[in-house]
Amino acid sequence: MYKNQYGATSIAARYCGFSKPPYEIDGLWMHGWVWDGILEPEQLFGTYIKNKKTRVFVARKWQENLLVGCGYKNTFSIGLPNVYLNDRRVKKIENSLLVMPGHTIAGMVHNWKEENKYVEFINSLKKDFQTIVVSLNAYDYEMGHWKNTFENVGIKVVSGPFAGLDLLQEQQDRMQTFTHMTTNQVGSHIVYAGALGLKISIAGPYIENSKEVLGGTEFYKNYPHVLDNVILRTSEAYWRTKAPWFFTLPQEASRCTEWAEQEIGYSYKKNPNELKNLFEWSERHRIINQIKYFFGKIKIKKYIISEKTQSIVRKTRNNIQWWEKNWKSRINII
Repeated sequence: MYKNQYGATSIAARYCGFSKPPYEIDGLWMHGWVWDGILEPEQLFGTYIKNKKTRVFVARKWQENLLVGCGYKNTFSIGLPNVYLNDRRVKKIENSLLVMPGHTIAGMVHNWKEENKYVEFINSLKKDFQTIVVSLNAYDYEMGHWKNTFENVGIKVVSGPFAGLDLLQEQQDRMQTFTHMTTNQVGSHIVYAGALGLKISIAGPYIENSKEVLGGTEFYKNYPHVLDNVILRTSEAYWRTKAPWFFTLPQEASRCTEWAEQEIGYSYKKNPNELKNLFEWSERHRIINQIKYFFGKIKIKKYIISEKTQSIVRKTRNNIQWWEKNWKSRINII
């Protein structure tokens, strides 16, 4: 799932100059914003990392250090996939507000009792903005969460991109159209929009997480002991202490570009050659993979190939395995 979550592999391929990914990424690449204070390394991905030899790509150095300390030695800080997106310079709507309410996913309970109050608050901002648009994630849009309540007061509601190959690019293009973004719950949309230079605010009635809301999702069924940690780290009280500048009226919000870029790992962004090497997409890697594929296809059976050919195949396979084990990590592959 995390090899090409929301088109991450395709984003990296375009950045490296390929029309499509040469190969699937050999490893896991986190896509969402995770801030400090987590209890388990799996909270970085929302899934269990079965093999500690798995190659793992994270946003920032503290995340790399955490995983290495837990035994995941093949971990690399490279930034989130968003740092490799194309900047298509879309035209902005002046004095415009993008509203991104807290979202749900399959297994979560949407039982927030202050939806009408939040919609009333957003409706009261019409006098302050030329344009207001509500963007819901695809799941909430399909389930009907928020949609009718906003449309009943004349506010346009659009669906976020579905989980396709260009989801992150489409999301960025939409965000860049606006000057302001407001929300009522902390999430990745804050740093994504913040890094693009939008003025960010957390305003109106806040959505607090609870065990009832989160407990039905697959991840928290497997990791129930981290629920209290997640509920605390996403709470209004926690963020009013950690980042009080967000809690303001949308029309009074300010930019947080430098902070947001730090959170998504811009300082760990790799150049195209570095990324090719990490993802094993360099020319030499591609040759090695083609050789491995070819010799992996040969069936070693006496009635198909001769003893001499069998010996060559075995020796070649052994050489490839030896090279991978002993030299691959030491050579600066171009």
